Amino acid sequence: MDDQNVNPAPMPPPMPDPAPMPTPMPEPATAPITPPPPVVDIPVGNTPPPQKKSKLPFIIIGIILLLILIFGGFFLMMQLTKTAQTPVATPEPTVIQQTESPTATPSSSPSVTLKTFTSAKLANISFQGYTIEHPSDWIETSTRDDTAGTAKLTLTKGDYSIIISQGAFDGAMCVYTDADFNANQGVPLSDKRGKVVADVTAGAWVLKRDQETDASGNNTYAFCQQSPQNPTSYNTMTKIGAISYTGPATFDPTTLNDMDAIIKSVQTL
Repeated sequence: MDDQNVNPAPMPPPMPDPAPMPTPMPEPATAPITPPPPVVDIPVGNTPPPQKKSKLPFIIIGIILLLILIFGGFFLMMQLTKTAQTPVATPEPTVIQQTESPTATPSSSPSVTLKTFTSAKLANISFQGYTIEHPSDWIETSTRDDTAGTAKLTLTKGDYSIIISQGAFDGAMCVYTDADFNANQGVPLSDKRGKVVADVTAGAWVLKRDQETDASGNNTYAFCQQSPQNPTSYNTMTKIGAISYTGPATFDPTTLNDMDAIIKSVQTL
C-alpha cells in the first residue's frame, strides 16, 4: 500500500478550560440564643377582674355646670328685673331766673344793622344828652320840645318797648331793704322791697332794673341809678332821664337781654 495514500489520523478536539472554583461563602455569625422566660401558670380561678373606670369626676363636673347655669340664670333674671324697674327720668321744668348777663349783646341777623339815635341836651334841664345804639328792627319814635324842656324816645319791637323820658321830673330814692326804708323816712321813696331786681352795668354806669306792674296791669320794668357820691344810694332818675320797659305779661328772656344790651350802649354827650 502506498504510504502517500494513507490518511492521517484526525486531531482530537481541544479540551475546554476547567470551570473556576466557587468562592467559599463566609459562615453566618452565630447570634447568642436567649432562653425564653419561664412560663408561669396562673390558675384560671384566680384571674383578677378588669377594673371599672370611676364616674365620680363626671358627676362633679356635671354638678358644677348645673350650678353655673342656675346662678347665671338667676343673675340674668335679677338684671332684667332691675332694668325693668328703673324709673325713666322725667325732665324737670326749667325755671328761668331774670339775672343779668354781663356779656349781653343785641341779637342780630344778616338783614339787621345797628342804628344810632342822638338826643342833644335840653336847655335848663339837668339830664345829659346821649347817644344810644339799637338794631334796625327796633323802630324809633321820638318827640322833643325845647321850649317846654321835654324829650321822649320810644324804641319798639312787637309788643316790647324801651322808653327814655326827659323833663322837669322829681326823682325818688329807691329802697330795696327794710333798713333803707326805715332810715329814709321823710324823703320821697320808691319802694322796691320784694321785687325782682337785676343789675345792669355799663362801665361806671350802675343801674338796677326791677319788675313792676303799671296801673293798667301791664308788666313793666323800671330803672334806678346808683349815686356817684354814695354807692349804696339809688334814685329813680338816671343821668339821661327816666328809663322803663313795657311788654307782655311774661317777657321773653332773650328779648329782655337784648333790651338791656341797648341800654348798655348809651353814651352821654
